[in-house]
Amino acid sequence: MKKNAQMNRLHALRHGFSLLLLLLLVFAASFALAEGERRVVRVAFPEQRGMSEIDNTGKLMGYNYDYLEKISEYTGWQMEYITYPATDANDSVMNAMQDLSDGKVDLLGPMLKNDATLEMYEYPQHNYGTVYTMLCVDMRSTLRRSNLDMDKTYRIGLYEKAAQRNSEVLAYLESDNIPYEIVYYPSVKEQLEALRSGEVDMVSAVSLSPYDNTRVFATFAPRPYYFVSTKGNSGLIAELDEAIVQVSTRHVNLQDSLFDRYFGERVDYFSVSEAEQEIVDGVKAIRVLCVDMDAPYAFIENGQPKGALVTVINNFAGELGIQVEYTLCGSRAEAEPMLADGAFDFVVGMPFPSSFCAENGYVRSDPVFTSGIAYIRNNYSDQYQEQTIALVRGLEGGLTTSAFKKVDTYDTMLECVEAVQSGKADVAAGNQSMMEYYLNDTGSSLLTFSVVGRTNDVCIAASRKTMLPLLGVLNNYVNSLSVSEKNNILSAGNSHSHVREVMASLRRLINRHPWVILVAAALLVLIISLKARRIHREKQRLEEVNHALEQAKAASEAARVELEKASVAKSNFLFNMSHDIRTPMNAIIGYSELIRRKLDDPELLDYEKKVENASNLLLSIINNVLDMARIESGKVELNEEVVNTGETMDELLSVFEKIAESKEIRLESQWDVQHNCLICDQTKIKEVFLNLISNAVKYTQKGGTVSIRARELPCDREGYVRIESVVEDTGIGMSEEYLPQLFDPFTRERNTTTSQVSGTGLGMPIVKKLVELMGGTIEVESQPGKGTKFTMILEHKLADEDCGKQKKAISDDCRKALLAGKRILLAEDNDLNAEIAQLMLTENGFLVERVADGAQCVAKVEQMPAGSYDVILMDIQMPNMDGYQAARAIRALADPAKASIPMLAMTANAFAEDRKNALAAGMNGHLPKPIDINKIEAAILSVLTGTGNC
Repeated sequence: MKKNAQMNRLHALRHGFSLLLLLLLVFAASFALAEGERRVVRVAFPEQRGMSEIDNTGKLMGYNYDYLEKISEYTGWQMEYITYPATDANDSVMNAMQDLSDGKVDLLGPMLKNDATLEMYEYPQHNYGTVYTMLCVDMRSTLRRSNLDMDKTYRIGLYEKAAQRNSEVLAYLESDNIPYEIVYYPSVKEQLEALRSGEVDMVSAVSLSPYDNTRVFATFAPRPYYFVSTKGNSGLIAELDEAIVQVSTRHVNLQDSLFDRYFGERVDYFSVSEAEQEIVDGVKAIRVLCVDMDAPYAFIENGQPKGALVTVINNFAGELGIQVEYTLCGSRAEAEPMLADGAFDFVVGMPFPSSFCAENGYVRSDPVFTSGIAYIRNNYSDQYQEQTIALVRGLEGGLTTSAFKKVDTYDTMLECVEAVQSGKADVAAGNQSMMEYYLNDTGSSLLTFSVVGRTNDVCIAASRKTMLPLLGVLNNYVNSLSVSEKNNILSAGNSHSHVREVMASLRRLINRHPWVILVAAALLVLIISLKARRIHREKQRLEEVNHALEQAKAASEAARVELEKASVAKSNFLFNMSHDIRTPMNAIIGYSELIRRKLDDPELLDYEKKVENASNLLLSIINNVLDMARIESGKVELNEEVVNTGETMDELLSVFEKIAESKEIRLESQWDVQHNCLICDQTKIKEVFLNLISNAVKYTQKGGTVSIRARELPCDREGYVRIESVVEDTGIGMSEEYLPQLFDPFTRERNTTTSQVSGTGLGMPIVKKLVELMGGTIEVESQPGKGTKFTMILEHKLADEDCGKQKKAISDDCRKALLAGKRILLAEDNDLNAEIAQLMLTENGFLVERVADGAQCVAKVEQMPAGSYDVILMDIQMPNMDGYQAARAIRALADPAKASIPMLAMTANAFAEDRKNALAAGMNGHLPKPIDINKIEAAILSVLTGTGNC
């Protein structure tokens, strides 16, 4: 649109002062901060669907966020939201609770109230919402309270672990005399699958965790939830309590509206039924008319259709595999004649009142977006009788305009804005999102006033002649879009460059206060002049300091980069060395085992036994070298679990009983520990004791004694136990001079030739590092010819004593019966390893089929009927597709029976993070090479039976 010359000159003058004004605002902001600071409240914001969400742009949203923003209006608090990663919802909430207890954050919600939490946190008197137990039906179900058949028994699906919720459901069913049959499920996923398949009529849920694609049948058992603070933070809680009362009094519908917005019934996926698919298959392309000047919903930019509605249509068509053919036109006046012959399937870019659609053969879709209605004017006045209002044609019925003297209609919102700017109209009204777009676009200084309670639905118009069958599919797609998805689409359609928006805001300020801006700019120039000389003096000094700092920084950065490169190289070397060494070791040990099974010559069996011993010793040395390198590089972490330490010690002693007996060594043990059930890293505990006991047995001569003792010591930490463990022998001992070097890597008092005992000198350094990693201490006493005594003290968390219950041992006959004939799919690219595994497994009664890589493995599972394989043994490093990728692909299969097949990683990647990676990819366990048939059988038995017991 052309602007008159006077307006152009005025705009040029205002643009000249924009930068100066921006600087002035910075000065003004700094002065304002100096006058007083708002109270900063740190809010824990763990991602929870509906309650506290973060969209893909980093924007915070959700019930908690909206409610706290309202609280800040009454308290004046400055909210600082501390976010927590959403990798696991339970972990993020637990981390937030811990930070609250430690005083790292000030507020966390929602929190229910019980005796335990009252001891831990400071509660306000007033809650900010209520959670209910619910019964839900499938969104497609017609079942409601009004048509409940009391002569029918309804099947109710309950999550078996939700004891309190289940008792509330049963109480509700009994009180309402609803005939029921309960079906329990071990997981929420199975509960929902049963609902969708029709196996049950209803499932239980809670209102703060609604299930998608379900409809609420009944709500009951209300429980209030609260924001809480660190214990003793009563001042903050008192302010919060007062603000909650203010909000509840003055915004009585806020809780209900927030609940409906974030926890109402929702459909979060888009699917097409068979009948709908037949309709889609008959549509090859859709013809869309896009009308310009309806931003942010539809407009034309550089000859291309743009805007939020255009994005929705493109995405919808992309989901269905349908082409979109756009026709562009510049105005409503141009578009109206084009609609008469039904040449278009969909239309976007202009309002569609029902009367217009009825006349022109179109039907409106369900609302895609909903916006408020707003007025714009030059100044406030309620003298409507003397005023003219400008409206976009098609919105006349959306507002009451009888109070105005005259109503003028225009094709676009931009024309309405310009009508008020030029004085042709006193007021303009319409869709608030459109209005704000064009106000920003023109840098207008017009005032905006929202119309409370009035909204405008933005729809897509579909042709009655051609698109009625597809309209239902379109509506399903529109309703499947979440609030955040719609916000993201609308934000993209509404985007201006940041600089353009800032300049538009500055122009509006200049429009309203031009003389104030001129005076402020002059003062700013004066201040800058006074500061300039001082800045110049400081500049030279700062340049010298900066030069020195830059040199130091460059040197530091270069050193850091080199260290990082070295660390990465070391880690890669460790992983590759572990894999590359274990692969041939697997062949050596595997073939040795296979040879032993075929031999009956005593002399050859003796040779084979020596090969096996040498192989195991070599593997032990390799493990020690790699473990020591990983410990020193900081790659080792604790993996704590509930452990029965008494059973663990019995297992350890059983390992050395035959060795001690063969050397005629007396093996003694004393276990004086009251609390056997502890939380600790069992693998590292075993590694420490195996090293200590193994050395004691190796260095003790015939007729000597090895003693293992443990006793429980007093412990100051509540919930922890302190255990002192002693491993003592009557062996060859060590000199006093050597003891200070005992825990240094690669040191031995006597080499293999002298002592006739093989080793690397890494066992004791590994023990020392692992004990320190677990927060403990270890000391040594020794005398040559008299023996050595190691004393270790560790503290562990106490666990539930139920872990002390003895597990039923499985007999050989039971194990063979359970595993006989089980079908194994072996994914292994190395021919030698595959041959060894197939021979071992076949000899132990398994049926084995081999594939050479992950891609072949996935293809086999897809092609074969469900149940063709009982378990998959998966190598990791394979060509075409590695084991992790293959596991994830299998877990993603559409057939639940195939997707849930047990998988075990059987790999030369033997570190702890390799096990974590395998579990994260969906595998059920991790077996490091070399292959141990007993461990393989135990692992298969465990994943197939769940317990490994007969």
